[in-house]
Amino acid sequence: MFGDCNEQSDEIEDGSVDLVVTDPPYNAKKGFPNDNLPNDEFLSFTRRWGSMVARKLKDTGSFYCFINDNYYIPFRNIFDELLTYRRTIIWHFEGFFNNPGDNYDSRYEYVLFYTKGDDYTFNKIKEPPSNSYLERWSPCADKNGDIPWDKLSPTEKVRYNRENYEKNPKNIHRGLYQGNCIYCPRPRYKDHPTQKPERLVSIFIEESSIKGDLVFDPFCGTGTTVIVSKKLGRVGMGFEILEKYFDIGKRILSETFEGEELKNTLWKRDEKKGITRLDQFT
Repeated sequence: MFGDCNEQSDEIEDGSVDLVVTDPPYNAKKGFPNDNLPNDEFLSFTRRWGSMVARKLKDTGSFYCFINDNYYIPFRNIFDELLTYRRTIIWHFEGFFNNPGDNYDSRYEYVLFYTKGDDYTFNKIKEPPSNSYLERWSPCADKNGDIPWDKLSPTEKVRYNRENYEKNPKNIHRGLYQGNCIYCPRPRYKDHPTQKPERLVSIFIEESSIKGDLVFDPFCGTGTTVIVSKKLGRVGMGFEILEKYFDIGKRILSETFEGEELKNTLWKRDEKKGITRLDQFT
């Protein structure tokens, strides 16, 4: 939807949103509205839209918010009062040949993960094992990928009951649950100066929603959250205040989905390995 999320929030029913994934203004002077304000005004603006989001979320809803170093602590202070804090996720990416001066080049951003309450969706999706993980553990595994009890270290043996372990041993092909430090290359900024990668957004949507859920982005830019939601069989909704980005988002949505039948190829279920994310996003 074209418009200001604060001014037009009545178009979304309170308590109707399953998940929010958003990349709000950072007060970083990128040319967006509300992105070059005195500190007190910016935090007041953030509290206003944050309170709106908290109202729109279901009691079982979740919230992901990108933010940088400068406003990590102020954002924590605001959202800790509005929602239940769960984790800070580190999005790590490569450098862009920047000259940081007499300092380290910044190659990460934070993503704050909150929920409305203690009953929330979290799918515990596993990633396929990396090559380095397989190289490390393959010498310990049998032909099926199971790691026998006698291959465990003394420290690991203390953690497990042998009888229970041998019924369900570690298997190197199961992959690992998603950690909170995620490497994901930044997209080339063709349409928007702070565009986030679809692949990264897909992780949050897969982990914290199910098909048919309503996913909301109050600052949707060129529509990444809405597009990924639709690819994953969710209902995507968002506001964008700048007409040029709104128009680009409409064009991308039309090009991506017009005439296409959506295919449910993004999740793979396996009784032994759990749910594994497939590599379908750029």
